[in-house]
Amino acid sequence: MLIGDGGCCDVVVMTTSPGSPDSPHTSGFCINRPAALIAALPAVLGFVPEQSLVLVTIDGGELGCVMRIDLSLALTDGVDHLAEVAAAGATRSAVAVIVDEDGADCPQCHDDHAVLAALVAESLAAHGMELTAAHVVDRVAAGGRWHCSTRSSSSPAATARSTTR
Repeated sequence: MLIGDGGCCDVVVMTTSPGSPDSPHTSGFCINRPAALIAALPAVLGFVPEQSLVLVTIDGGELGCVMRIDLSLALTDGVDHLAEVAAAGATRSAVAVIVDEDGADCPQCHDDHAVLAALVAESLAAHGMELTAAHVVDRVAAGGRWHCSTRSSSSPAATARSTTR
């Protein structure tokens, strides 16, 4: 069981493709909470993501494309490339999951995560897509802790782009 922050994030209801309702590989498996989405990532990716930015597109309430890059790459041009690939699938929205074992509980890192979420939102918006939520998790495993990444009103995306290029 993943332990969350009490529901500060928007809930996005998603289902997966055909099969039995008890598995993330099957139709009827409802991902209606951030913890459920996070817990499903290893099954959808085929491995447990660590130190990663995972972008999940949502198409008509169903999981679309699921992409992952290293956090270090996400801070450079990786976010723009993810947004470009996500937009190629003709979906309108996405959810970001930042997996950061070392930084998930670090107060300074919360600002970094918010900047990264803002960069993802900005890159998606440039391709006509919306970032509906951004979650930060320390690990994708039982007992993992997640919280929502919040975006500042002072446009951290512009600041981040100027300092990473």
